[in-house]
Parts: sequence; C-alpha cells; structure tokens
Amino acid sequence: MGKKSVVVEIMEKRLSPYGFEYVGYNNLIWTFRREVEGVDQYIAIQKSQWENSYALNLYVYGVGLPIYRSKELTNDPEYNSDFLSFKNEQDQREVLNKLLDVAEKYGIDFCKGWMQCKGESM
Repeated sequence: MGKKSVVVEIMEKRLSPYGFEYVGYNNLIWTFRREVEGVDQYIAIQKSQWENSYALNLYVYGVGLPIYRSKELTNDPEYNSDFLSFKNEQDQREVLNKLLDVAEKYGIDFCKGWMQCKGESM
C-alpha cells in the first residue's frame, strides 16, 4: 500500500469530524464529500498544473450554484488569488491548513445557504 498523500492526510484530519469522507483524486483535485439533508456537499483541494500551489473549491451537487473559492468566500485581500503557493513540505502543510481554515470558517455551514437558495427549509 502506498503512502497517503500529505493532502489527503491533512484534509482527512480536518474534515472527517464534520462528516466528510475522501472521494478520490482526479486531475490534480482531491475531493471530500458529505451528505447534508439529501444534498451532497464537496470540499476539494486543487493543485495548479503550472506551479506548486493549491486552491480550495466548495460546491454542492445538483443545486446549480458555482464553485466557490477562498477569495469569494472571505473577501479577504490575503486571498486575492485563487491559488496559494508553497516551496517545500512545511509550506505545503501551512497552505493546506490555511485553506482548510477557510473551509471550516466559511464553508462547513455554507450548505445551509445553498439549500435555502434551492428553496428548501432548514
């Protein structure tokens, strides 16, 4: 069995307490999913194909809303680009944790807003 990627290791540690489970890796994207009141919510980390950097993607299946990234969620100048760069494994871990801080602060309960947009009550 191969070594678990740093991305999966950190995402699993941070997201599993909220009910998210690892879905898989495809085309530079690691995805975790959970179901909330019949709606699938996804949190994904995407690696840039050109450099060592990651972006956070939040979306739900079947609601028709766009993928949200850190800059749309926070309106924070620190996240003025889609991708945050890293140079080594320590930087990589810091970037992943920083993006998952955003997911925890702005994205975990964001699904409620999607369901309201869908016209469902909470």
